[in-house]
Amino acid sequence: KSFTAAKKYGEVIFVTTGFVPLNDMEAVRQKLAKYVELSSPSDYVILLGPSVINCMLTVLWFAKHGYVNVLSWDGKKEDYNHFVIGVNQVTTI
Repeated sequence: KSFTAAKKYGEVIFVTTGFVPLNDMEAVRQKLAKYVELSSPSDYVILLGPSVINCMLTVLWFAKHGYVNVLSWDGKKEDYNHFVIGVNQVTTI
């Protein structure tokens, strides 16, 4: 998948690549936490891959920032939709 369209939101940084073994979830959490620590509230997240990793990343992001800027691919538009997900709200931008 090409992430060219996501570049208008900033630098694309891959938190995981390739196969991620899920037999050691604490190691996965630690890896995700390193990226979240370097993040800012205005950064965006593209949720791809195993749902358990997406859930864990979202929980860590909420704990640090209180909300998550999510980019979701829209095949019809061939562009990303931007959602802000908070504890009590979801806003489409």
